[in-house]
Amino acid sequence: MRTLLRIVVVALGTWGTGYWAMIYFYSILTSGPYFPAASVAQELDVALLTALSATVVSSLTWIWPFLKPEKFTNASVVLWTFGGTLAAGVCYALVVWKFDLCFKPDVFFRETDFLSFVFEVAPSTAVGAGVSAKLSLLIPAETIQRAT
Repeated sequence: MRTLLRIVVVALGTWGTGYWAMIYFYSILTSGPYFPAASVAQELDVALLTALSATVVSSLTWIWPFLKPEKFTNASVVLWTFGGTLAAGVCYALVVWKFDLCFKPDVFFRETDFLSFVFEVAPSTAVGAGVSAKLSLLIPAETIQRAT
């Protein structure tokens, strides 16, 4: 149960950080909509789905330390989560940009905008994932046993 709770905490932290990083670095709330998007609300929807899909992709890299905790120290879990999320975010951006696999083409992955994802959104999301991993490691087993 604690393992599942830790994974959920990291996944929510990664998704939330990625979503807010996209909103901030793409200036969604302060500027008008990008060309293919009809409105700011549509951009927010696309950012939500993009952050969610990037979280699912990155979870393939950082879920291992949570499934096999006896093989990892707390510091290595945080570093593994940070590094895996960063590498997966960069790979995700490159694949989506190169093969045009975005939910709404060219909203966030135009010719130059994918660099914002690589150099701004992915590192911010990786930091958020690392912090979430550290916070998830602070969840004591007694709390979960008392709650059930």
